[in-house]
Amino acid sequence: MRNYMVSGTKDNYKSIKLEALIKRLKRGDYSITSWIDLFFSHDIHILGLGLDFVEIHLWWLLTYRARVLNGHKLSRRNKIYYYYPRSREKDDKTKLRFLKAYGVVLRDFDDTLGRESYYNQILKKLESV
Repeated sequence: MRNYMVSGTKDNYKSIKLEALIKRLKRGDYSITSWIDLFFSHDIHILGLGLDFVEIHLWWLLTYRARVLNGHKLSRRNKIYYYYPRSREKDDKTKLRFLKAYGVVLRDFDDTLGRESYYNQILKKLESV
């Protein structure tokens, strides 16, 4: 992921060298060649993930994205949303603070009526987006 962002990489399927994403972003090129591009070009909705350390690749990408958007003064074209159960708010306080600092929009939902109700609330919200 770092090479893709910073120095570019080779697309073995198309036998072409891909320019570094950061260079493309600086000139306003938001074309999609990888799922990584979506973190800079489309709204992302994260649900069903606890964002624990096993998802370190996502943490790295969120951290790098925040650094690039702030340090390179790029205009933010998209938003990243993180949906979480309200009952986890106290235990996940530090994680939520990090996400907020990285520019992630936090959305809590009531999970007292069970998983199905929790996810249905989120899906209903996403239908109106």
